Amino acid sequence: MNNHPITAFEIRFLDEPERPPVPLAERMVRIGAGPDNHIRLSAPGVLDNHAFLIFRTGAYHFRNLGDARSALCNGNAVDSLVTVQAGDILSIGPTRLGVCGPQGTGPVKTDSDILETLDQSSVRRLFADMVSTVSTLVRDNDRRRAAADLVAVVARVLRCDGARLVLKQAQTLQTIALLPAGAPEDRFSRTAVKWAEKESRTILAADIDQNSLLPLEESMVIKDIRSVLCSPLTDESGKTLGFLYLDRLKGNAPFSEKDAEIFERLRLLFSALFANANEKESQAESIRVLAESAHARGAGGLIYESCAMAEVVEQSLKVSASDVPILIQGQTGTGKEVLAQMIHRASPRKNGPCIAVNCGAIPAELMESEFFGHRKGAFTGAVNDKKGHMEAAHGGTLFLDEISELPIALQVKLLRAVQQNEIVPVGSSTPVPIDIRIVSASNKNLAAEVAAGRFRQDLYYRLTVVCLDLPALVNRDRDAVLLAHHFLKQYSLLYGTGPRTLSAAAEKAILAYSWPGNVRELINRIQKAMILSQKPAIDADDLGLPDREAMPANAECLTMEIAREQAERDAINRALAKSGGNVSLCARLLDVDRKVLIRLLQKLAIDARTYK
Repeated sequence: MNNHPITAFEIRFLDEPERPPVPLAERMVRIGAGPDNHIRLSAPGVLDNHAFLIFRTGAYHFRNLGDARSALCNGNAVDSLVTVQAGDILSIGPTRLGVCGPQGTGPVKTDSDILETLDQSSVRRLFADMVSTVSTLVRDNDRRRAAADLVAVVARVLRCDGARLVLKQAQTLQTIALLPAGAPEDRFSRTAVKWAEKESRTILAADIDQNSLLPLEESMVIKDIRSVLCSPLTDESGKTLGFLYLDRLKGNAPFSEKDAEIFERLRLLFSALFANANEKESQAESIRVLAESAHARGAGGLIYESCAMAEVVEQSLKVSASDVPILIQGQTGTGKEVLAQMIHRASPRKNGPCIAVNCGAIPAELMESEFFGHRKGAFTGAVNDKKGHMEAAHGGTLFLDEISELPIALQVKLLRAVQQNEIVPVGSSTPVPIDIRIVSASNKNLAAEVAAGRFRQDLYYRLTVVCLDLPALVNRDRDAVLLAHHFLKQYSLLYGTGPRTLSAAAEKAILAYSWPGNVRELINRIQKAMILSQKPAIDADDLGLPDREAMPANAECLTMEIAREQAERDAINRALAKSGGNVSLCARLLDVDRKVLIRLLQKLAIDARTYK
């Protein structure tokens, strides 16, 4: 996106469409055949200095310096200063120039009593025109173009000599749209901007020569600025987003109280429109930053902040460069396949295929054919040769999810294929060489499965050269909230629901919940809330988070150590939520010594400040 201020007006060469348009970027734009002109014309009969455009009282005016009929505006001879607007055609000799301005802006009265004759119905029509103009631009997320059109409309209505929209970014002010476009960066009163922000309303300096209520800079007098209007643009919370600023030069009538009244109405409308555009731009930027952050850290689709996940990712990236087999262990829904894909993308095999196979979803009678392929006629229904998953993954990675579900008979054949780097399709006696890297995953403790005789020990040692343990979501500190915000942004774009966020109560409920279904359950609850709730802020009720006592009876069994830790975490999170993050009050609610609670907070990596 262009970082320079933009204007909504430009001159186009109607007879030379290939010639680039000329933005009206100066208070005075000279036209003629001479080399110093802003718009150079080389046609016969054009003088060195033939005409000019000057920005004054909110509009550009055209003046002919040649013979009466040598310059026309819409076919009429120009023998004095003529106001021009979008859609007008200027003719200088044989050359036709088109005046292009903001979309939807038509003729605006410029007579001296416009403000006195602007009744409520006219104001409503003006507002409707502005909403129509801006809404199109806001839908395209083009905040700078919307700003340029807003400035152009206000400048024409209130007939100013200078207009700009200034964004507030931290402690700095950045002009993103101004008229005329070539005005100096310091051609506005910073004192007026500060005063408008302090008062949270429109500031009027009716006559700088006489008005001492607003202490404007001496430089304003030096620049011949006589009168100033300045308004803050705010969002619903009252946060200042920027400022709309107008001024008039000496020689023109100063702004009146009526001008300030209309300007204040415009401020309210523009604040709402600009806040909407700002929110859309911020949302798009947040999604971009999240995506770039994850990519830069080599984490693929993994979103995390916790130390537990950072350690797993670091280990994964270390082993991804080699071809050693990897076993990923973790509860259902923790993201084992996402981690496997990340390992593949970070490996030298990233340009090869990554074939994912759910070992628990293949019927036992089809497993051998699915893994090793078959030849035509090998069995009833085998009408063609078919590659198995292992052959299809040649040159890449084979991800075996739920590896513990493989039957013992197939484990024997898989072990041989891994050892020999070759397979024998069903119905064939000719070995097929394969070059694959195997990444396995299991939600069960594979070592325990070996001890119970349900998994071959030799295959276990072959597949688990490196073992990665994915932590449960409940053990990932604030990652659940980070993920929830990420999925809200993702699904708001997918479903077209508009920006959504989480309420403070929803964040606390997410942190207090044990998430037996892990990230998969979080995604499910976010999707339901997005579809069923129409509120801009998703609340705890929308997520349908049950109490600990309401957990289903068939929830996955945990070891006593993990169950005790989760129970402690749940109790502490609930007490912190109730106490508003006050550690002393939390200790009293839990009936434990404060020092004991502090040690538990450190052990469980819980930050009490997040509840304040």
